[in-house]
Amino acid sequence: MENDIIKSKKKVLLYTLPILISSILEEAIILSDSILLSFKNPIYLSTVGIIDSIYLLLLVLGESLNNAFQNYYARNINNISIIGSIFKPSILIFFFISLLFSLLIIVSVKFLPPQLIGVEHYDILYTCRWYLVFLVIVTYISLSFNSILIGLGKIKGLGYISVVSIISNILLGIFLLYVWDLKINPCVVVLISSIVSECIAIILMILLIFKSQLYKEIFKVKTKHSKRILKIITESSIYLCGSDLVFNCGSILLYIFCLYNFPNNMTAVFTLLMAYWGVIQVPAESFSETALNLFSYIHVNKHKNNYYKVKSNILTLASLLILLFGIFLLIFDYIAYDHSIVELIAILVIMFLSLLNLRIEIISVGLFVRLKTDSYLFSKLIYGVSVVILISFFYLFTNIHYIHIFVSFLISMLISLTYLRVKERNVWKNE
Repeated sequence: MENDIIKSKKKVLLYTLPILISSILEEAIILSDSILLSFKNPIYLSTVGIIDSIYLLLLVLGESLNNAFQNYYARNINNISIIGSIFKPSILIFFFISLLFSLLIIVSVKFLPPQLIGVEHYDILYTCRWYLVFLVIVTYISLSFNSILIGLGKIKGLGYISVVSIISNILLGIFLLYVWDLKINPCVVVLISSIVSECIAIILMILLIFKSQLYKEIFKVKTKHSKRILKIITESSIYLCGSDLVFNCGSILLYIFCLYNFPNNMTAVFTLLMAYWGVIQVPAESFSETALNLFSYIHVNKHKNNYYKVKSNILTLASLLILLFGIFLLIFDYIAYDHSIVELIAILVIMFLSLLNLRIEIISVGLFVRLKTDSYLFSKLIYGVSVVILISFFYLFTNIHYIHIFVSFLISMLISLTYLRVKERNVWKNE
């Protein structure tokens, strides 16, 4: 199959489509929450940025576990009893990890100095803490069901469930915020909407499992060595999510910086723009997973002369989708808001950032496949250090604006990309 895919852009697109749709639906929830809050007092949208960052940080391990269990289920798709023996205790693993992170939320919010993000923002965050706990718990449980259904190839059913979940989230948010105005913290409202939509998704996934007759095998007797398998999968997940944890910690620090230095309306616009960026860069993240599979295939099967052909096909398709998503959001923003030219320029900058990030992601995957993990990690270090230095420069020597943050991202990506291209030529030369 892969040998055909590497020769056709259409087959590369079809191969990536399920991942692309799943990623778009995930980002759509965060974007819909930001849009719903954008018509309220700016303090709520500016605060939801750090709430979302905390949420995404706590989901890093959950996503890693989801991928690891999903791969295990896919490899054993012909032996449902083995899958069942792993799936049952995996739910408890997801649940107990969510409880651990829930405790982390409560402790962190309790001891966070209010002056660090502003008393008003802290009060909103403090009010939201228990709702955030419930959201983390139900999301982890949802991921445990998601992993088995994806692993068993129930992509179409999960697609329908994701659509229902997103629509319910948006409709409930609109109803609670603008139709049946509860006069409560709007950030709490969007968290309640997300919790309800995740619960709906869990119920629908359970129904799908029963409809597929999987439950008959899932509830059979344990398979030998299941505890050891669970331990290996869990430990490998913790190891693999390290770089994502660092990235999300950086996101939280960035939002704290914005809340401390920017007025609420500016931080609110920045939060909305970051939500746009999350959607626009979905093709980069989705096609990087395809690149991992295809680059691994051509390396193992000694088809390395096809590397640049595959890379070109992936970059072309993903770039077109990035531009399509960007133009759609640019038009939406122009129609929905009375933004200045600065905000519209920022969206164009975000589109360019996404195109750069796409190239960084694909080249990084190429190096990762050739076991050049040191180059991959060093490029991340270059990017992180450059962003910190540049933002510090703008902070010290200018009247810093959120556009300076995007400029810092842009320059740092160009530096990182230059480094990666040199490494790529050395690794894939004469092939």
